[in-house]
Amino acid sequence: MASENKAFRINFVDVLLTLFIVAIVGVGAFMIGSAFGIDISAEKEDMTIEYTLQLRGMMPEFKDNVTVGETVIDAQKRLNLGTVTAVWSEPYEKDVYDEESGTMVKAVHPENVTMYIRISSPVMLPTRCIMSTVLKWRLASVSAFIQKIFVQPVM
Repeated sequence: MASENKAFRINFVDVLLTLFIVAIVGVGAFMIGSAFGIDISAEKEDMTIEYTLQLRGMMPEFKDNVTVGETVIDAQKRLNLGTVTAVWSEPYEKDVYDEESGTMVKAVHPENVTMYIRISSPVMLPTRCIMSTVLKWRLASVSAFIQKIFVQPVM
């Protein structure tokens, strides 16, 4: 039985592959740190974010559950997310198939409405802030407020 002498060898390709992986991890960590990092010492500026929620196919009795001036509160963190500045509704238009023309057309659904809720939220943002991250957080936080709309009104 011949003994095989296997020495540990490092190939040039192995070195390049290792450096490539380390570089990718480093760039990824830098990008994530830059996108979500908070610079406490950064200058902050007062801003107001306004966004409109569109709730399609609502039953008409729910449109009175939200009033102008109502405060929107995050259900989990109990943070003030803004104030309702406008509420309005329009007839609900639904896409239906028109057999005569063979196309999709908009038809008014008589039993439902499309409800719009405009929310104004004062925030203090660093001057070098990614607005889309703030807006995603704000929009995700109004879910409990939307759930409140679907609760049957007390008669």
